Amino acid sequence: MAITCTYKSKYGLETQELTPIRAIRKKCLDCCCWNQAEVKHCSITDCPLHGFRFGRDPGRKNKPWTEERRQKAADSLQKARISRRSPVLDAEGENEQTGIYPG
Repeated sequence: MAITCTYKSKYGLETQELTPIRAIRKKCLDCCCWNQAEVKHCSITDCPLHGFRFGRDPGRKNKPWTEERRQKAADSLQKARISRRSPVLDAEGENEQTGIYPG
C-alpha cells in the first residue's frame, strides 16, 4: 500500500510514493533536520511516531522459520550463487560453452 507523500528534504520539497512506515521515517528525519543520529537519540518519547522512527513497526513480530520457508530460501540462494559463477574456461582460456575468450 503506497501513499503519495510530499515532504521537505534537505534538497527542497519532494513528492514520492511511499509506504506508511517509510513516510513516518521521512517525517522523523525532517523533524531532526535530516540527521540520522538525532533520530536515533530522539528524546520526544510522547510523540506517536517515536516507536516507528527507525522505519520499522515495533509491534511486528518476525515470522518463525518453518522447514518449508527455510528450504525455499536455500533454493533461492543456491540459484543466485549459480548465476554469479564465472564461466568455465578450457585450457586455452576460452569459454567452453561459447568458445569466446572472456577478456
